[in-house]
Amino acid sequence: MQHLADLILENPSAFRDRVHEDFYTRILEARQIFGFRMAETHVDMAPALAWYLQHCSEDGVPNAQARERIAFLGRDHRRHGFPPAAFAAFSQSLMAGLKPFELSDAASRAAQRAFTELAALLSGAAEEADLAGTPPAHQAQVVDVVRPNRELALVRLESAMPIDFAPGQYFPVTSKFLPGTWRHLTPAAPSTSTGQLEFHVRGVGDASRTLAHAQVGDTWTLGAPRGEFAHTLGDGEYPVFLCFGAGWAAVRTWLLAQVEAATETPADIECSLYSVAPSPGHHYDTTVLDNLATLNPDMRVHLLVDAAEDPLLLGAPEPDVYCEPTNDPVMTMLSREDAHGSRFILVGPEVRVTDAAAKLRAAGITAVEGHPWGRTSHSF
Repeated sequence: MQHLADLILENPSAFRDRVHEDFYTRILEARQIFGFRMAETHVDMAPALAWYLQHCSEDGVPNAQARERIAFLGRDHRRHGFPPAAFAAFSQSLMAGLKPFELSDAASRAAQRAFTELAALLSGAAEEADLAGTPPAHQAQVVDVVRPNRELALVRLESAMPIDFAPGQYFPVTSKFLPGTWRHLTPAAPSTSTGQLEFHVRGVGDASRTLAHAQVGDTWTLGAPRGEFAHTLGDGEYPVFLCFGAGWAAVRTWLLAQVEAATETPADIECSLYSVAPSPGHHYDTTVLDNLATLNPDMRVHLLVDAAEDPLLLGAPEPDVYCEPTNDPVMTMLSREDAHGSRFILVGPEVRVTDAAAKLRAAGITAVEGHPWGRTSHSF
């Protein structure tokens, strides 16, 4: 069903708007659940649906990979509060979104079958999770906010129950100040038995800025954790982390989890870490970095900066460690690392991770794992 997927990808906003307008007439409460502005609602729906169609046969039957992914989405979308039966209405709205494409009868039948299968997979997975007693979402209360500079907030929360997640996974997060709008945030510390969470939030974009302005007592809602991190790290493979900005949070969680896992003898994590920030004052977590380096003599830490001086209004104290200016973090890293036997793990904003991955591959390196942060980006 590649042709139909291409049509949707060529008209993502118009298709999404038609689907939502129809869905709002079928499920009236959806207007209160999703964002006020149509442009902020389900921004990744068109590419996700196109991916699903690309993994369906020509007569609309999804393959095993599509079934697995859609089942996850069925469990994940329970955070919106819809009953499983709402997915049948959603499949009808998807068909309504296709009307301007003037499909042939055969293509229309295939699309109908694909969307009917989609609704069945979504509702079946949601019902199964309900019967298993899996929470559709988690509530956590802000208990502390630290602002090391004017662009970042370290937000600590507590949940009534422990929230299980793997190091490096991320959560869709919202609050009462963001009706219908969710942002993906990666915890900066491993899961705890006491339900404590920590997020490092950069105030980039309206929604992220709202979360970064959190106050003690605010309540956040978290969906199911997503993604994998360092999942392709093989035996004896040397990890080289390149993190940009608050991308450090994911690496921080992974490192702290390795330390916690070493119960009998102290951990000695063998890895290289290149943390890149716009200027020295953006390296906000140097105490934790120093402690990790002390605990792990075989961990090599490099703090890189795009500019040697902080902006005048950043409002950050000068770090007590050396920050090395560089015009090209990737080349700086490659000049110090042996590519043979190493896996390069990149984390941070989508533009920087994608650019770094391209440079590594141009240098002949294939062991690259990317975790770009963007509204529609996915790990690779």
